[in-house]
Amino acid sequence: MRRSVVVSFFLMLCGGILVACGTTADALRPTFEPTPTFNFGTRVALEQTRTARQSSESSVEVAQADDNETIEPTLVPTATPLPPTTTPVPPTPTSEPTEVVEEATDENTQADDIYTLFPDLPRSADPTVGDLLFHNIVAPDTGQNCTTCHNVEEPIPGTGPYLYGIANHAAEHAEGLTAVEYLFTSIKYPNEHIAPPQGDKVWSAGVMPQTWSQVLSDEDIYHIVAYLLTLNQSGHSH
Repeated sequence: MRRSVVVSFFLMLCGGILVACGTTADALRPTFEPTPTFNFGTRVALEQTRTARQSSESSVEVAQADDNETIEPTLVPTATPLPPTTTPVPPTPTSEPTEVVEEATDENTQADDIYTLFPDLPRSADPTVGDLLFHNIVAPDTGQNCTTCHNVEEPIPGTGPYLYGIANHAAEHAEGLTAVEYLFTSIKYPNEHIAPPQGDKVWSAGVMPQTWSQVLSDEDIYHIVAYLLTLNQSGHSH
């Protein structure tokens, strides 16, 4: 009995299998829509079309934005003309320069006068240079200059005779000599001519340094002579 049941179950199972195997595949296959074939060229064309459309839309937007912008005009700076300025001219002083010119004119006139009054005085002799030599050059043996012994500011003798106003009477001290010759010789050869007494002052040979020719050239001596000939003060005594 048990065995019969098993055999019956086995037969039913086999029958089911046979039924299943007897069914065709077409009857059991589900129905699907056919898949379209992918076309790459079409896809590229679509992408290009989409890109062109986007670019065109962007250009339109930019153009609209540019149209909405207000263009400001560029202003060219103009130069503002400056009013002309007048430079003030300082007043020209006249008083002091006039005095200087007058003083210089007086000196030149005085120099011209000595060449007129003493025509044998060389034109190269300069009284200004002679003034410097008279007050600054010292004798080698004494270390003293001319003003140490000779007063030119007033008629008062010192160690030597004063020379105040000497231009007025130099020609009287040596017969036959001009004032220029007398003064030149008295400087270069101090003992050649002895000056006359002045008041109670009597001069003797050897009082004046004998070495002036060592430090003074003939030209230097003529400069000093020219200076002495400008000493034409009045009120002297001899």
